[in-house]
Amino acid sequence: MKVCFLGLGSMGSGVCRNLLNKGYALQVWNRSPEKAAKVAGWGAEAFATPQEAARGAGVVMSCLSSVAALKAVAGGANGVLSCMGKGMAFYDMGTWDIKSVLALEAEAERRGVRYVYMPMGKGPEAAEAGESPLFFGGSKDVYERDKAFLSEMGEVFYLGDVKAACAFKLITNLIGLSNNVILTEGVFLAKRMGLSEEAFLNGAKSTGAWSYQMRNSGHKLFNEAFLPMRGTLDNAWKDMKFGVEMAEEAGVSCPAFAMLRDRYKAASEAGYGEEDYISVYRLLMDAEK
Repeated sequence: MKVCFLGLGSMGSGVCRNLLNKGYALQVWNRSPEKAAKVAGWGAEAFATPQEAARGAGVVMSCLSSVAALKAVAGGANGVLSCMGKGMAFYDMGTWDIKSVLALEAEAERRGVRYVYMPMGKGPEAAEAGESPLFFGGSKDVYERDKAFLSEMGEVFYLGDVKAACAFKLITNLIGLSNNVILTEGVFLAKRMGLSEEAFLNGAKSTGAWSYQMRNSGHKLFNEAFLPMRGTLDNAWKDMKFGVEMAEEAGVSCPAFAMLRDRYKAASEAGYGEEDYISVYRLLMDAEK
């Protein structure tokens, strides 16, 4: 089966590398051609437009960076939904607000396309290894039909309709990204209290402080090393905004999430938006100057 993949950032390119390693034929597109050329070097076929990349594919997947980009690529008279066959699945793997997800689902239905909202968990390394958790939101019949293929990318969790999957992703991102801010402050404090990296991180493994974020970013924070990039700070701020807005629209007060969202906002406004999301740590460094 030919797979079309649109959007080749760190997560998207990781998924593509995994699928290519497993023998799938990939047709890819990215707004910046150099990323498409990189994936083409691994064996994919790169196209100049999303519509060209989607033609002839058995499934279309996207992992784009903004709602505006998603709408431009998928929707409208010239979007990929308009050139997909009836009953084909469009897998949207970005992180968006519920309103945008429901609008895209409605447009897909009008065109006879099966829209699936399926965000991923963990990071680029898991995507490349085929070990991403995949949070499926959409029709159960599409889930059953495509489960074997999706399992090539990782473990698939059926969450219900697209709204349920979107809410799940936003809530878990709120928790994970909040943990990230708390981790940066904890490491900053540990360093100022004279604790070594080895002593702190090894000891923390046996406490309630240990987390996915600490495992991935603790070493980098102790060394104030903000590469390699796992995800941009601006994307983290976007996800926090969507999550807090969802809570507000539901009439749910989440004061801690709102406060921690504003730390990402402050870091972005300080010029760190295109750096790794652990660069929220830089606010603490700046405060000492």
